[in-house]
Formats: sequence, C-alpha cells, structure tokens
Amino acid sequence: GRNDAVFIPAEDGGYVLLGLRCPQPGLFEGVDWGSERVMAQTRQRLLALGLRWCELPALWDVDRPADLTRLATLPGFGANKADSPDRAHR
Repeated sequence: GRNDAVFIPAEDGGYVLLGLRCPQPGLFEGVDWGSERVMAQTRQRLLALGLRWCELPALWDVDRPADLTRLATLPGFGANKADSPDRAHR
C-alpha cells in the first residue's frame, strides 16, 4: 500500500525527516515541540487522522551545542578538506 507519510525518528524523541504525500496541517496540532514526546505525539496524530506512514531507522540530529561536538567527530567534518592538496581541482 501507499503511505501518506515517511519519517526518520530522532534518537531524542523527535524526528530528523518528515515527508508527506500532501499537506496535513492537522498533523502538527497539539505537539509539544522541542520535547522528547514529539514523535510519539505525531504517531498519535497520524492515527487520529487515519493516515498511513512508514518509519526508517532512527538517527541522531543536531539540536544542542553538545550535538555539534558529536558532529565534529564524524569523518569529513572539521578541517576544510577542500584546502588539502589531494582534493584540489586541476
């Protein structure tokens, strides 16, 4: 079957990505934005609206300064790789 929405939940209880087949303004009513309950409340809204959805595996997102520290540990972040000789355009 076709889904009305797709989500990537966030580890902190929110979500990283939301895709909708068509606008659903009512989906966002009554959600405690910025809390660990966002995804759970969104699931409740989806059910109440009779919508079908799928969820991909959870990821982490960048919401707070500590998340930037985690981001900086990923390969490719940090020093500007474009300045390194092996990445120069010739």
